[in-house]
Amino acid sequence: YKIPCSVFQAKGKEGSLFSAKGIVQLLVKANEVEALFPGKLYSASKEKENLLLEQGALIQAWVSYLPPKTIDSLNQPFFLVSKSHQNGWKNEINRIRALTRLSFKRLLFNWGDSGGLLLALLSGSGEYTNSEVAENFKLAGLAHVLALSGMHLSIFAGIARFVGKNTGGKKIGKIFSLIAVSLFVWFAGLSPSLSRAYICSLLSLLLSCIFIKTRLITLLC
Repeated sequence: YKIPCSVFQAKGKEGSLFSAKGIVQLLVKANEVEALFPGKLYSASKEKENLLLEQGALIQAWVSYLPPKTIDSLNQPFFLVSKSHQNGWKNEINRIRALTRLSFKRLLFNWGDSGGLLLALLSGSGEYTNSEVAENFKLAGLAHVLALSGMHLSIFAGIARFVGKNTGGKKIGKIFSLIAVSLFVWFAGLSPSLSRAYICSLLSLLLSCIFIKTRLITLLC
């Protein structure tokens, strides 16, 4: 698994400790990442405390440097993790999100292939998406459906607005929509495509709340 991590401290082989800043790509063995995943090869592993690699996890890792161009064409340096340990969470919100995503993954695993597809659509996790289904989406020109984007955000916003509008009127519908898209983005995580869609949704909803009409093309620009 390729895991992007924000570094704030580094230690040399001789024991020297340094402050550090930046993003690195860690290559973590599958048995480390999948130990808590349902139905995976390493799910029954209880030899040690297992990692839950989600946003906000505080990780201490022993790594070896891999020069650029050895992994992909982006010319990025990578670090191969030989040993790792989880030191808690950045904050309580991150911990709740991680546990919620894990529980959601365990729930949908029992749904078979349909659960794997739904998991990809709702959380961006593709570990359980049937490979044949994914290939059929690509052949149909619909691969973008499996990647979280504005389409998913629009669906959630539309459902929430419909429920809110029928419950308490247009204003309540807009509030419901704003809450729904914010919770969805928080749960799924901010990918570049989802970030763009979320910004546009926020602008559209906030402007409509103060009665400023906008054209879609203007908003996109």
